[in-house]
Amino acid sequence: MLAMASNAAPERRAVAHLFSAEITKTDSLPVRRRLSLLCSTREVRIIALAACILMAAATSTSLLLRALRHHEIIVSQQLLDDGNRAMIAGQYGVAIKDFHAVLAFTPEDPELRVRLAQALVAAGKLDEAKNDYVGLRQTSPDSGPVNLQLARLQAKNGGFSEAESYYRSAVAGSWPTDALAERQRTRVELVSFLVSHDRLSEARSELRALAENPPDDLPLLTETASLLIKVGDPEHALAIYQRVLAIRPDGQGEVTKTQLCNRSGRPAI
Repeated sequence: MLAMASNAAPERRAVAHLFSAEITKTDSLPVRRRLSLLCSTREVRIIALAACILMAAATSTSLLLRALRHHEIIVSQQLLDDGNRAMIAGQYGVAIKDFHAVLAFTPEDPELRVRLAQALVAAGKLDEAKNDYVGLRQTSPDSGPVNLQLARLQAKNGGFSEAESYYRSAVAGSWPTDALAERQRTRVELVSFLVSHDRLSEARSELRALAENPPDDLPLLTETASLLIKVGDPEHALAIYQRVLAIRPDGQGEVTKTQLCNRSGRPAI
């Protein structure tokens, strides 16, 4: 038995040696592959870590920008409120400063630019105001409020033709609210401007157009009738006066019935 075992031992060793050699031969390639995969995995992990860092940074930046924008909104609203209060108080220099500061946050806000131009006009800085209104008109050529302000500025500067053109653009232009009433008021202002320059024929045509669709605003109605008297058109003036009485028949409005008849040149009824 011992002899047989000793004879078998060399055979087993030979088999083991051959098996080990085969393992070594066939396992060398997978080891290199595993090392390659290990390196690749490490790179992927680094890239993934970098991506996570970038995403975290982007998120932080987004949150920071959002917080900054929220702060800008609060500050700009406060400055706008301060500017409006300054306008009411007659502190036009303060209002100009506040409106300029708000424009740093919202430079393309047309309403804010109008407020700034109004403050400039109130402060007597007419050239600066005109430049602002001209800029606004380039982006909104049919804006009723902008054309009206330009008409007033040109009228102050003695530019009759330009002022008349702007007035007519304002009458035909667009208005954000109460468009019909704003156009009627602007037309009456145009008529006053024409009358002041002795352009009575043109003023009469504008007033007759207004009398065809008279407003329900009592001060505007009485001013229209008064202008009709000035341009020598008592018939249309009387029709406007009668409309005033129809609105306020108790005589407690702008004028009494006797006053209306006297102003129109007709005897009291």
